Amino acid sequence: MLKFSPISLSDKSWIEPYLVRLNCRVCDYSFTSLFLWKHLYQTECTQRDGFLLIRFVHVNSDKYVYLEPIGEGDLSNILILLQKESQNTNQPLRLESMSSSFVEKIKELPIGETLFFFKNRDLANYLYEAKSLCTLPGKLLRAKRSHVQKFERLYPQYKSRPLTARRV
Repeated sequence: MLKFSPISLSDKSWIEPYLVRLNCRVCDYSFTSLFLWKHLYQTECTQRDGFLLIRFVHVNSDKYVYLEPIGEGDLSNILILLQKESQNTNQPLRLESMSSSFVEKIKELPIGETLFFFKNRDLANYLYEAKSLCTLPGKLLRAKRSHVQKFERLYPQYKSRPLTARRV
């Protein structure tokens, strides 16, 4: 059985090197995102056989979900461990936010024959140009402009200040 622990700020020093090596721009693989959302998703992590393993719980459910195991070593063995961990909680193994290269690796393994894969566009990540986020031009970013305008109406006394080392 794997020993998962709630993610904490002190975990950053050993988690960050895994995430940097992964070199993924998906927000699920950012320590900041993992840490900030830890209370909502009950994010937990552990290390095993050269891999960082991260799991969380879907909101308003008891369904565990695992992120792509990050590291180097026997991926087949790690997936079997995750599958056994899932069985211990009477749940199927659920993996989310997997890169296409990772999916291809899994499909080549014997365990891949036992898994079902699908894409969910509702959970997709989006990249924006910094310039576009500053000005929010056009119809495509109208919803974002509306959020900003609502915030400004609800909190007219807000102040924005540059983020500096002293204000972190």
